Amino acid sequence: MKKTLFGLLLYSSLAFAQKTTKAPSQKVIDNYHGIEVVDEYRNFENLNDTAVLNWIKTQSTFSKKVLNEIKNKNSYLNLVDKIVDSRYNEIRKKPVNVSKQQNLIFKFDTKDSIYKIYYRKNDKEDFKMIFSPKDYKPETKINYYVNYHKLSPNKTYVAISLTQNGQEISDVIIYDLKKGKLLKDIIRNTWVSDIGGINWLKNESGFIYTYLPDTDKNSVGFIKNSEAVFYKLGSKEGEHKVLFSKKNNPNININSNDFCVAFQSGEYFYAKLSGVESLNDYYYAIKDENLNFNWIPFFEKKDKVFDFKNKNNSYIFYKDLNGYSCLFETEIKNPNFKKTNPIVQFPKNEIINNFIISKNDIYISTITNGIVAKLYVYKKALKEIKLPIPSGSVSIYPIEGNKTEFWVSCGSWNKPSIRYKYNFKKRIFIEDNYKEPVKISEFDDIVFEELTIKTHDGLDLPLTLIYKKGMVKDGNNRVIMDGYGAYGYNYSPYFSPYSLLWVYQGGILVNTHVRGGGEKGEEWRLGGSKATKSNSWKDFISSAEFLIANGYTNPEKLGVKGGSAGGILIGRAITERPDLFKAAIIDVGILNVLRFELSPNGENNLKEFGSFKIKEEFESLYKMDPFHHIKRGVSYPTTLITSGMNDNRVIYWQPAKFAAKLMEFNSGENPIFYFNDNESGHGENSLKKDYEKLEMTYNFFNWQLGNPEYN
Repeated sequence: MKKTLFGLLLYSSLAFAQKTTKAPSQKVIDNYHGIEVVDEYRNFENLNDTAVLNWIKTQSTFSKKVLNEIKNKNSYLNLVDKIVDSRYNEIRKKPVNVSKQQNLIFKFDTKDSIYKIYYRKNDKEDFKMIFSPKDYKPETKINYYVNYHKLSPNKTYVAISLTQNGQEISDVIIYDLKKGKLLKDIIRNTWVSDIGGINWLKNESGFIYTYLPDTDKNSVGFIKNSEAVFYKLGSKEGEHKVLFSKKNNPNININSNDFCVAFQSGEYFYAKLSGVESLNDYYYAIKDENLNFNWIPFFEKKDKVFDFKNKNNSYIFYKDLNGYSCLFETEIKNPNFKKTNPIVQFPKNEIINNFIISKNDIYISTITNGIVAKLYVYKKALKEIKLPIPSGSVSIYPIEGNKTEFWVSCGSWNKPSIRYKYNFKKRIFIEDNYKEPVKISEFDDIVFEELTIKTHDGLDLPLTLIYKKGMVKDGNNRVIMDGYGAYGYNYSPYFSPYSLLWVYQGGILVNTHVRGGGEKGEEWRLGGSKATKSNSWKDFISSAEFLIANGYTNPEKLGVKGGSAGGILIGRAITERPDLFKAAIIDVGILNVLRFELSPNGENNLKEFGSFKIKEEFESLYKMDPFHHIKRGVSYPTTLITSGMNDNRVIYWQPAKFAAKLMEFNSGENPIFYFNDNESGHGENSLKKDYEKLEMTYNFFNWQLGNPEYN
């Protein structure tokens, strides 16, 4: 971006302001397996260090002040209101169109800006509001919101999970739909939105959930030694029966950082050791009226089984077999999950997304390279079902009480998802959205391009570009490049109107599909994990180099962003190739991964990143650690680093340490910003907080990447 005299003065004053509020530093030298590693900001890990907390407060105030002074800072949210929210709000005012089987819905209240729960006894009645989060503990004046709910099998009860300020740890309450009232039951110490969910028993006497004995994020026991427990309706607070846990099952090798999860399916109960990985060790037990179980090994993580379902007297399951996604069948009475003779084997890189079973047939959705979706039916042979519209992602799921149809949801980058009923007797799709699709004419000229480029080591790398028709490859486009690359997460097509406003304003969105993600299967995930983690940021760098070499943009117009585990990706990209990027946002990111296992959620992530206690894994951790790759005297991109004080996944000192060191070591004019929000967490925040983050993100990139309206 060409700098005016005013711009040069502004950048100089920002740099001066940061130098005068230098972070307090207490250097520590660690010895890992004979290698000395310097940590300039170890004091940031002391949660009670007032000097550090004051620096965080000062930097957050400073960053917010600067970002609030960006020219035309209200432009983005004005577009949100005019182009997006006004259309959604018009739809929200209309009656909800749902299937006859659907009696419980969430509906957004435009006045209170929260989702409320509505219910009807049958399809002849109108929906009535039965619960608003505003009614939960009103005396505390805390803003709660619903982050999870689960209907009981006969639709007598609904369990409602409520959280506050992005903490995710929640309270669960029970609403009696038949009697039209909340029960007195309160279940605490849960994280049902992400760990285990709520699994009602068929008789509706209660449910199984994962109990967390310690939910104090400042405690060394935070979310450790979890227990799969049964809660009986009407029990006193804190009363439950332990079904599966480290203490309860000493014969099973359960680690303190494993999440114990249990559920009922058919005549059997199942338990698994869950965590950040997509593969788990499973156990099963025969139904017992008193819920006293003798857990028997079912299958192991090394069997690479991703999912299983019952079909008559068989299990249908899918697993990875030598890099291919395969479907298998095995007997319920004598299951064999080590089978190597699949009933269906898909081509390389075509991955089973999910499947459902009708009486005689199996319906399977797949995705190739993370971006091309297909639907199949298997009876005695595999047959593709032509989708009603071209789709980048497809989800299929049953319709309760409906034996002739199931839901098919088709997604895309540039259009809202459309839901269909598929009638497998008539073999037809029937469009059946529960709400009228939002039509945003301003996005009609937005298109996407799916490319395949080469990685640094010669593999095919998918790359998604979203832009306006007529985009000119003159090397001068403003580009935001996004990425994640961890846990086997599949960056599949989804519709985000708030992101598409960037394209509407003339920019390009680029979604990368780097190794470490699941776009091309288990091999792709393992190709960006632990010892091979460097492939993640090298794939990201290859994507940036391709965009520049092919005239999409130039380094002065290229911004990058990522969050959470994607912090490693962005942090290492800008520390390895700072010359490629003008601006970066790292949102609640893991940025000192070498020390991450000592943070509240760290031990749970050892399976993904490794432990410094093991020499080989230490070497990988050090290599992937953005904090330890900041070099003094290097000019880094303008970077905005954020954290949330209530974040239970990535503790705030992880981003704060990185920000402090980057500010100190950066030699260039580009300013470094750090913002910590005392009222937010890792992502499950209030709508108000979501809008604040959207505004901050797109104002920052419009400013830094040279949109004249913002400069």
